[in-house]
Amino acid sequence: MTADPRRKLHVPPEWQAAASDIFERGLRTVLVIGGSAVGKSSFCQYLTEALLARSAEVAFVEADIGQSATR
Repeated sequence: MTADPRRKLHVPPEWQAAASDIFERGLRTVLVIGGSAVGKSSFCQYLTEALLARSAEVAFVEADIGQSATR
């Protein structure tokens, strides 16, 4: 996933709460599902960065076979 560092990501409070909950509960696997173009990739980008900032071990696997290769 290539991100434009000049582009600001809008982070809803629900995303912040989810990241805190995932970290505090020590969850090791998170599955993110949803409709097309609803922000799954943006949420995963935020979640990855938020967990890494807390020194969590993170692996991101994108398994959407229908996803465009150019973002």
